[in-house]
Amino acid sequence: MLAILSALISCVDPPLYETPLPNGYAHHSNGGHFGIVTSPDNNLLAQLAIQDDGSERWCNKFGVHAVWVICEIVDYGENTGMKNEVIGYLILETASGRITEYPDLGTAALAWTTLTSVPMPVLAEGS
Repeated sequence: MLAILSALISCVDPPLYETPLPNGYAHHSNGGHFGIVTSPDNNLLAQLAIQDDGSERWCNKFGVHAVWVICEIVDYGENTGMKNEVIGYLILETASGRITEYPDLGTAALAWTTLTSVPMPVLAEGS
């Protein structure tokens, strides 16, 4: 009986964490994996989660300054053998909802400093 109880307890999903973002957006994560961003009306950003082609795009690490949010997009699915592979970055301007994607960190960092006139924040996992 104790072995069955231990097995059931170890199968529990980690809790869902929510980090509030500017203008009613929020980042949701289960503790470092499968991060998503939702809009003020609680809709998932289409650029994240499971895509029509079966790929999986997650925002596990992100940074915020004023109305700007930057996400590191990782593919964590069958395409990558279930490994977090960075496939790009997105910058969300929360006042308008405008989202722009960039193929690499250098391009995203340059866009960030052009848009915000401040250095890009350190990207960290939500909690």
